[in-house]
Amino acid sequence: MGNFTPLSALAGGVLVGLTARLAALVVALLLAGPAAGQGSVFLLQKCADPSFLGEDLALDYCDRAIKAGDLSQQSLALAYQLRGSLWTRKAQNARALADFTSAIEHAPNNSSLYILRANVRRAMGDGAGATADLDQALRVEPGQPAAWLARGVARVQEGRHDEAIADLAEALRLYSASRRGQSIEAAAAHFWIGIVHFRKADYAAAIRSCGEAITPELRQPEPFMCRAISYARSQDPDRAIADLTEAVRIAPTDLQARDLRADLYAQKGNVQAALADLDAMLKIASPDLHPSIQAKRANLLQQANAKPAAPR
Repeated sequence: MGNFTPLSALAGGVLVGLTARLAALVVALLLAGPAAGQGSVFLLQKCADPSFLGEDLALDYCDRAIKAGDLSQQSLALAYQLRGSLWTRKAQNARALADFTSAIEHAPNNSSLYILRANVRRAMGDGAGATADLDQALRVEPGQPAAWLARGVARVQEGRHDEAIADLAEALRLYSASRRGQSIEAAAAHFWIGIVHFRKADYAAAIRSCGEAITPELRQPEPFMCRAISYARSQDPDRAIADLTEAVRIAPTDLQARDLRADLYAQKGNVQAALADLDAMLKIASPDLHPSIQAKRANLLQQANAKPAAPR
């Protein structure tokens, strides 16, 4: 097995849960103080609702809210933030970067904006700019756990493992102090600490940390996969298979979980179970992956025919 690379939402979005909370933030903001005109309030509310309206229509409402000219500085920052997030979803990174920069100009003490811009800069290959943004996020809001989480994840990705552990531990301390120790963000911090332990070959610590990330709030396959591979490296294939089975249940189309489970089944001599996973992969994988899966399947059959099956 190769080194474990976390997939999907945890790797792509450092500030876990931010997008899901934007609509609530909009409502709270608009009701909080002297508001813009009712037309701008309506436009901003629609701008924050891409799941219902669709991204293109939401973008149109964001454009109109920004151009209305009667938003407060705080509301205008939020409008740029929302539009930047929509551009990010559409992989329009240059436009997202411009909008997050405009949002920062109107709300320079909002750490979330620096985190969002850091994510875009990293996606564009500007690691130095991303690091500068995360450092600035902590300067403006040192007590904001999301900023510590974001920088910790960035440092994991950069291979700065000891610094990453320190940042993630501080994020956990702050989440606990704010009674959010069981939040999805706290679970994400445990997950990334587990990744660091795995990379340092401390598999017992990785098993503990990735286990802490398995919560009702974070129903993702990655913590199970992290713990599974740590179990496998600790010569405990049965527990590894159990965790990978749960990962497959959560994400049936996750090829990595099925591929890893097929490897473990093959090592245990359970050829039929390994073949079942490979056959399932052929049904859900893109055609360009079929030759490698078929080659693996053929190799497994050849090995199985060359020696007696091991006990299950």
